[in-house]
Amino acid sequence: MMEKIKKIKPFLQAQLFILKRKAYEFFGNEKFSKPYYGHDELLKYIDKKNGFFIVGGGNDGYFQDPTYYLERFRGWTGIIIEPTRIKKYCRVNRPQSVIFDVALVSHDFSGTNLTLVDCNTMTIVKDGVAGYQDWVSAGEQAQKIIAHEITVLALTLDALLAKYFARYPKRQIDLVTLDLEGYELEALKGLDLQKYQPEFLLIEIHRPERKEAIDSYLGNRYRLVTVIEATDYLYQKNTHV
Repeated sequence: MMEKIKKIKPFLQAQLFILKRKAYEFFGNEKFSKPYYGHDELLKYIDKKNGFFIVGGGNDGYFQDPTYYLERFRGWTGIIIEPTRIKKYCRVNRPQSVIFDVALVSHDFSGTNLTLVDCNTMTIVKDGVAGYQDWVSAGEQAQKIIAHEITVLALTLDALLAKYFARYPKRQIDLVTLDLEGYELEALKGLDLQKYQPEFLLIEIHRPERKEAIDSYLGNRYRLVTVIEATDYLYQKNTHV
């Protein structure tokens, strides 16, 4: 009996937290609605109302999500891309957003599907970066889970936006966030920056060589305005370009 209680305890704790968060939000209290560790720094640059975001790598729509607070308390709406099984929680946590269960790829990607290693918050593209197996092993140990491969539909952001804007009025994109465990540049290469011109890009970057590659790709179209907690790089569109 005690063993069963131990197994369900984390689930019960999570459910109680969700209920508490919803109760606070119902009364307009933001206490549990800022899950992103860089929330205060981000709001120095992005604090408008009724904006529009795109999230690549949405997880459950809450855990460390830079846009959760914007949706709940600033009236933002947007698109969240999350192809793993955790997307069912994302749909619950983000009722004002449209969830796409696809993997983001570049225009150079020739296939129709992509293989991911589903490792919960540390899901990664199979063979997407060198040493991805070590990343998966670390994710399994940290989260006490067993990762498994899944095959999902692959789309460019351009193709995804064409689907979205065919159903909804076209919007100015205020923020694109990409947290794809090393696959961020590939996702960027699937977005026509000249056509859509998002105001801000928030990109998770762990290695100097990846930052160099992203900076090279962005060129003078975007400038770095701040780095949040060492790994999240916030770029803003250059107005003179």
